[in-house]
Amino acid sequence: MLADVLIWGGYIALFIWLSRKGSGHDVMVSGRVGFGIQAFAYVATYISAVALVGFGGLAYAYGMQMLLVAAGNVWLGTWIVYRYLAWPTRLCQRNLQARTPVQLLANGHRSPLLGRCLALIFAVFLGVYASAVIKGAALLLAQIMPVPVWLLVWIVALLVAAAIYMGGLRGVLYTEAMQGFVMLVGICMLTVAVFDKVGGPVEGMARLAELAPTATANTGFVSLADGGQGWFIISLVIVTSVAVWAQPQMIQRHFALNSARQVNRITPLAMLVLTVLVGGAYYVASLARLFMPEVASPDDVMPALVKMLLPDIGLQLFVLAIVSASLSTATAIFHIAVAAIAEDLQGRKTSRGMWFAGIVFCVLLSGGCAQIKGQIIAMLCTT
Repeated sequence: MLADVLIWGGYIALFIWLSRKGSGHDVMVSGRVGFGIQAFAYVATYISAVALVGFGGLAYAYGMQMLLVAAGNVWLGTWIVYRYLAWPTRLCQRNLQARTPVQLLANGHRSPLLGRCLALIFAVFLGVYASAVIKGAALLLAQIMPVPVWLLVWIVALLVAAAIYMGGLRGVLYTEAMQGFVMLVGICMLTVAVFDKVGGPVEGMARLAELAPTATANTGFVSLADGGQGWFIISLVIVTSVAVWAQPQMIQRHFALNSARQVNRITPLAMLVLTVLVGGAYYVASLARLFMPEVASPDDVMPALVKMLLPDIGLQLFVLAIVSASLSTATAIFHIAVAAIAEDLQGRKTSRGMWFAGIVFCVLLSGGCAQIKGQIIAMLCTT
């Protein structure tokens, strides 16, 4: 019990301390940030709990073909981005004197009206999107804390809001880098435990190849499925690897670049971390079929796997990793949504008062939507 308190207390204290790295800076400007911070922050923004838990469950059902999704994330979602898009975006942002992704588009088209329209869209839809991420973190926390989910939703929302208010963009980058590292530790722990269970990666692959095909893995668990199942995997590669090219929170990560040379240092590190995170998660979730009984829902695979193999401290650390995946995405989305309200909508540089008002709006919108039961959040997020 004491160890659990120390782990979570230390995490929150470090989160708040890193948030204050942006104290005294313009909330929309990152200043000079090291390549390691930027690499881990990019990965943490990219990878949410959906990827680690949801897609990990799909790997249990579809087998090793889910590694194509990981490869797409690494090469299309990271290498292509930093090779062809990141520095040109930074140059455009600098030349257009844009402080936000909304201004990048509005200034490029010389249309203040476009900027205000986009600001409304970003504020509302990203606020609702953040509610789904925040609720996901609250549901995970509810598994280990005797606190009602509705209260955890507000606690998570306020924690994210505090980070954005104290540190702005610079603070967000530092907290995301920390969260990316925690995610990496959690997945490495689980990977070692699964390899020990199945006798290593080579032995595990050999045993997986001997399993009979299923409806989702109709050519076996180590090859791409035929027909619609295989095309489903290909579609996941495209959606998760190409859509990030235009997501505002991902575009804003390029605003922190200092030089074209820095790109060459960020790219390999981000690719390596992402390979371990998503590649490791999907790999071990596929191998879990060798020793886990059939699981009804894909979302239950990773939690069940962790409870089966890791000790209590390991369980706490892994939950912390998944919560970090949610928080890193939430802080990135929140920052864009708050900036849309506080600066883009009014068409001038934000004040501290407007920044606080934008945060209050996003907390109420996201926290309120997270309390709604049913499919409305999923429908809005899909839209």
